Amino acid sequence: MDLVAVDWFKDTKRMDHVARRQGCAAKVASEKGLFSLIFNLQGSWIVRQSVGSTPCLLGKAVDCNYIRGPKYLEIDVDIGSSTVANGVLGLVIGVITTLVVDMAFLVQANTTDELPERLIGAVRVSHIELKSAVVPKLEPEIS
Repeated sequence: MDLVAVDWFKDTKRMDHVARRQGCAAKVASEKGLFSLIFNLQGSWIVRQSVGSTPCLLGKAVDCNYIRGPKYLEIDVDIGSSTVANGVLGLVIGVITTLVVDMAFLVQANTTDELPERLIGAVRVSHIELKSAVVPKLEPEIS
């Protein structure tokens, strides 16, 4: 898959279903007939840099919600649901601009028929400026 966008949002509460955001890359891609996979990492995902580089299975380590849209799948990852990760955030927030975080995503194989596992995509986020985060405009949920 091709990386289309990385957004840096801030809010005072949990921000689920960011694909509702006006101008979201997933909406633009959908209008062109393309499918998008969205990873919405909430909370202190940057703590992975502080606790080592051992890969983890997100679905087992933290709470994940899956939202299926007409032309997208969004995975809302609540890293704050891990008390260890949440506690480390206070330690790294002062040095966030010096952090480099590499993330790679794949779907875990549970049987030999599903092997070999293949990489979906990867991204490097570095030198994050806290003040550059924006508050997104979200469209209302459709029930």
